[in-house]
Amino acid sequence: MDKKHEVHEHELEETKLGDHYHDIHHFYGEKEDDVKPSDFSPKNFFKKKQTNNTIFYISATGIFLALAIVASLIDIGLEMLDLLIPPINGIPVMMRFLDVLVVMLAVTAIGPIFASVVALITPFLHAVIHGEIWNPYEPLFDAVSYILIVWILWLFFYVVFRNSLFHRHPNDKVDKFRRWTPMVPFILISSAVFTIFYILTIYITTVQGHSGGDHEESISFDSFKKMIWINAIIVFCANIIRCTFDMTIFCLIEPKLKIINHRYY
Repeated sequence: MDKKHEVHEHELEETKLGDHYHDIHHFYGEKEDDVKPSDFSPKNFFKKKQTNNTIFYISATGIFLALAIVASLIDIGLEMLDLLIPPINGIPVMMRFLDVLVVMLAVTAIGPIFASVVALITPFLHAVIHGEIWNPYEPLFDAVSYILIVWILWLFFYVVFRNSLFHRHPNDKVDKFRRWTPMVPFILISSAVFTIFYILTIYITTVQGHSGGDHEESISFDSFKKMIWINAIIVFCANIIRCTFDMTIFCLIEPKLKIINHRYY
């Protein structure tokens, strides 16, 4: 970014609008830079950062972990109040919405590598808060699925549909297309990932003889497999709801995170 970019005179009186765009011109305060094709390259996530930026990313990772704790507390509260999806066909489909959202937002704010760290730690934080760390399988499989969700989101949102870390596309229609269209592949693939790991958790915990809890380990694989395709579809549909909610909120908040990113690139 050119910090000395000259501001167009006819836009100076519009600085009160804050961060805004006119065609390829991006205005923030009394400064301006132009939107360039290179701004939409996924390589921007892996450019060598200055020391102060690295400190920012490490600090931001800590902030997202703190947000994940808050999100887990809310998710646990909703589960205890039975405010999420009730059991269907004997299958508990209550699941976490908010901590996944925090992990997804971390992708935009701190990139997929640091977001993967958040994704790895978050399920174990949730397990500790919920007092279920004695059964390592659920947080372990959740951690793997969360990390996959980080890279699935990055792949479709930033690689395939070429969204920028710090700029909107100058064409509003193109910007909306690139931001909202990734919802379809992301929701379908992520829901499949969550469903696969849900079933795998039930299988492993059953084989290992674990019981109790309030998630996948609360039922046996023997009971699940009696109607495995129907049960798998139920879980998949529940995950469709989960991922649709999270991706919708992500697409609404993501443009605001660009403003923060713009200051550190």
